[in-house]
Amino acid sequence: MLEKIKKMLFSFYDKNDKIWLFFSLYDANNALILSNGTLVTDKAMNDLVDILYHAIIEKQTNVKTIAVDIVKEVQLKPDIANLINLSPKDYGIFVLNKETQKTAVILPNMQGVDTMQVALAMIKQKHGLSGNVEISTFTTRRIAFAV
Repeated sequence: MLEKIKKMLFSFYDKNDKIWLFFSLYDANNALILSNGTLVTDKAMNDLVDILYHAIIEKQTNVKTIAVDIVKEVQLKPDIANLINLSPKDYGIFVLNKETQKTAVILPNMQGVDTMQVALAMIKQKHGLSGNVEISTFTTRRIAFAV
């Protein structure tokens, strides 16, 4: 499986590129099992894929589809009015609590997220992030394939 993932990614990107990645794993009913990755890395893509694969993917037994989101265009959004007008189908959000350094991410086109208000509410509910936060948006290129 690791070689299949690398072959797919490296047909589009160089294995030495330092690109941020998220892996999302889905079961036979296309329900999300888990999603994990990084927005910041100093690792080459080849090494990052190895780390994420061994940390999350190889431990799962009922995966039928893997989606890899390659992060592009990260932008700080200090103005909440500009953020609210963006489409969660096209943009993900990254929230950093400046006091605690706690973070949360919602990828673009996440099931059940139809507005940025919903995305922010989900982050607050799941991760308890509020107060002095920094919000960034990002786009991704998604590559998905059956296992």
